[in-house]
Amino acid sequence: MKRLSTIFTVLSLIALSIIGCSKDDGGSDNNGNNSGNGAGNGNGNSNTGQTVAAITPDFLNGTWSHVEFEYDGVKFSNNANHQTEWNCVKKGSFVFTKNQVTLITNQYDDEDNTCTENRGTFNYTVENGKVYLVVQGKKELLDITKVGDNIVVSIKDEDGKTTKRTLTKTSSNSTAPAAKKATAKITVSGVTNGVKVIVANSTFKSSHVAIKETTVSNGTATIDISEYIGRKLYFIAEKDNEYLSAEVEKTIAEGDNTIALTATAKDYTVKIKVVNNGTAVSGKKVYAADSYTFQALSYGLKTGNGNENLLTSTKNATTNAQGIATFSDFRPTYNNQKYTFFVVTSSSPYYKEVELAIDGTAKESTITLAGSQAQTRKVNVEFLVRDSNEYLNNVKITIEGQTKSTNTIGSVKGYVVFELEQNKSFSYTATTPCGHTKTGSFTTNAYSNMVQVTLNTTENCNNQAKGTLIIKNNSKNPYTVKVGSSTFVMEGKTTRTFEVALETYTVSWKQNSGYAFYPTEGSYDAEFSRNNREITVSFP
Repeated sequence: MKRLSTIFTVLSLIALSIIGCSKDDGGSDNNGNNSGNGAGNGNGNSNTGQTVAAITPDFLNGTWSHVEFEYDGVKFSNNANHQTEWNCVKKGSFVFTKNQVTLITNQYDDEDNTCTENRGTFNYTVENGKVYLVVQGKKELLDITKVGDNIVVSIKDEDGKTTKRTLTKTSSNSTAPAAKKATAKITVSGVTNGVKVIVANSTFKSSHVAIKETTVSNGTATIDISEYIGRKLYFIAEKDNEYLSAEVEKTIAEGDNTIALTATAKDYTVKIKVVNNGTAVSGKKVYAADSYTFQALSYGLKTGNGNENLLTSTKNATTNAQGIATFSDFRPTYNNQKYTFFVVTSSSPYYKEVELAIDGTAKESTITLAGSQAQTRKVNVEFLVRDSNEYLNNVKITIEGQTKSTNTIGSVKGYVVFELEQNKSFSYTATTPCGHTKTGSFTTNAYSNMVQVTLNTTENCNNQAKGTLIIKNNSKNPYTVKVGSSTFVMEGKTTRTFEVALETYTVSWKQNSGYAFYPTEGSYDAEFSRNNREITVSFP
């Protein structure tokens, strides 16, 4: 009977289905009736063998009640299989004035055994014994015929099956009874600021459609639910797209319907405590990933021997002195989503975890380590120190209080090795024998750890050795000479000598006087090194 229940929505099926399947002028309508005074032959509402007469507004004026309902040839009034539907249908009525009709119909829902009233009011006109509804300025034929003292309203549905309603006048009173009213009177306790009440026609625990909503003011809300009298509705408090209360189920009755909701603020704090043999572990990173992502991460940790570099983009928090890592405002992608909180350990499978369902209530749990799981994993970190020419011994490398000097190991010069904690960032200082320093940083991993330190000329010891720069002016005329950032004048036939660091210098010169058209000028790059300590630059 679920399919039949759609027939009873007269507000739509009387006002719309008829409009959609009839004509507004002469000719044959969709039920097979001929034009004229409503009588005639055909395969629709022919009423063969019955007395059919013309319809007038005076005849229609009054209240009409159902005496029969027929669908596809099956009459309901005396059919034992359809008494529930019939008892719902017969509550409706058609109320005519001389120019308006109010259609009051009831729709039966066999899923929740409810009978819902629908109503609509339309202007109408009678022309040549035919009734036309006036909808949005257009006339639409209503298939209504007079049979004795009764009227028969026929509808053909989308499957071509006919519904007939037989009604008899029960009153000459043309005033439609007042529509039934129902109101939801809602009180919300707890959190009320910014809270909405959402109403659905099915439980919020499954797929549902929100049919009403309103904002709570001073802990109360009121919603008109007149169209849902006799039906079950579900109410819940919501804020920021999150449900803050349990749902309340209510079968709607005429009048006031009282609903009480308690809204509780969500708390998305997660605290994970890490202990080892009963002692809190401080400074330990706790990672968090949804349970699906964790499957991939755990595989990487197993195959990578606990390589924590795989987790650089994973949300994490570090334990405090009490061994507690706190995740604040840890909101899941969807409600009650499961997350895995884990730490990296020093032994296989290289992690220890707990799983929690994040549902808007504060969560606490403990990760307990034992034996070697809490030990710090260490790896060898190799340093190679060089300048632009060669690798350098006797350079001191200092890391977290440890100092070692580079030396020659086998055929490798400028080499030193440290044993440091895995998956940790470190800073270092390299100090040359002549006191020059260079700093840097690196992060260890489970695999290769090699740090290259390259010293430039201001950091290595080459600038402690000196070179000699000799500049000769072979001309009899004066020249302006520039060496690096220094500028000076050399008279003709003079020589100047400079002690310089073993670096590269650009020497340029330009004739001041004694030229015919253009001064003589030029430059030279003097490149000093430990093997090239004296350079003479002559001009012109």
